[in-house]
Amino acid sequence: MTLSRRFDIILASTSARRRACLDRGLPLLKYRCESPHFDETVDKTKCKTPGDYAVATARGKAIEVWSRLTKGGEKSRPLLVVAADTIIVTRDGTILEKPSSASHAISMISEISGTKCFAITGMCLVFDTEKDKQARPVTKCFFETTSLFVSNLDEATIKAYVGAANPRDKSGGLAYQDIGASLFRKIDGCYYNVVGLPLNRLCRELFALSRDVVEAE
Repeated sequence: MTLSRRFDIILASTSARRRACLDRGLPLLKYRCESPHFDETVDKTKCKTPGDYAVATARGKAIEVWSRLTKGGEKSRPLLVVAADTIIVTRDGTILEKPSSASHAISMISEISGTKCFAITGMCLVFDTEKDKQARPVTKCFFETTSLFVSNLDEATIKAYVGAANPRDKSGGLAYQDIGASLFRKIDGCYYNVVGLPLNRLCRELFALSRDVVEAE
């Protein structure tokens, strides 16, 4: 509630899954969505870990939205932009993003069949405390990891899943919140992180920010 009074809160995403997570976990948070115009081509070779890569992409989304919304004209209130990027990482550290085709999705899922892999969501909060449009924003970045234990899947099962799940807009081709849940023996960590928004970690970060805002006032 404090943040909703203090900031114009923006979710830098049009993902229905992320909106549903936020609405479920923080139903009193007032926010609006803005699609980021960020070309997701962060150089993986310049990132030390997959988590760093996910954070760099989330940061690019958040900064782009913040910069665009604060360009030209005074802000009515300070902005708080929330951005996320989810990737699937294989046991050998290969990053699996969104598949480009059904055959690509089949290849991805075949690669992780019978293994332990990881869902990593990088997040970035970009906010300012001034109405001055020239003020530099503050950034707070972090990532959350959930372990995924994939069942041994035969080719027919993988093809049936890909045909039913329309996985091209999902990291690693995995629709975990829907039919994709049937592919996994178990997970270790935050369920919502796999869906695309680590609610517990995000709530803790927003609570800390809210506390800091109250103390500053």
